Amino acid sequence: MSGFGGLIGGIGGAVGDMFTAEADKIEAQGDWNAAARDINAANIEDQNINLEKLSNNIQLAQETRKIAKVEGADTAIQGSGNVSGGSAGDILRENIQQGSLAKTMINTQSAIKENADLAQEDAYKGEAEQLRAKSNALDKQAQGAQIAGVFSILGGVAGMM
Repeated sequence: MSGFGGLIGGIGGAVGDMFTAEADKIEAQGDWNAAARDINAANIEDQNINLEKLSNNIQLAQETRKIAKVEGADTAIQGSGNVSGGSAGDILRENIQQGSLAKTMINTQSAIKENADLAQEDAYKGEAEQLRAKSNALDKQAQGAQIAGVFSILGGVAGMM
C-alpha cells in the first residue's frame, strides 16, 4: 500500500506544481503590463521634453519682441515727434502679435502639465495592474497548495494502511 500513498503524494505535488506554474504565468503577464505602462509613461515624458523646448523658444521670442518693440517705439517717437499714423499702427500690431505668443505659451504650458498628469496616471495604472496580477497569482498558489495538501493527507493515510 505504501506505493499507492506515494502515488497520491506525487499527484498532490504535481497539482501544486501546475497551480504554481499558472500563478507564475499570471505574475509574468502583470510584469509585462507594468513594463508597457512604464514605457508609455517614458514616451509621454519625452513629449514633455519637446514641449518644454518649444516653450523656451516661445519665451525667447517674446523677450526679443519686447526689446525690439521698445526700441522701435522709441525710434518712432524720436523721429516723428508723435505716435500717430503708421507708428501707432505698428505698435498696435506688435501688441497683438505679442498677445498671440502669450496665448501659445499658455497652451504649451497646459500641454506639458497635462502630459505630466497622464504619465503619472499611467504609472499608477501599471502599478495597479501588477498588483492585481500578483494577487491572482497568490490566489492560484494558495488554491494549489490546498489541493496538494489534501493529496498529501491522503498519501499519509494510505501509507499507514
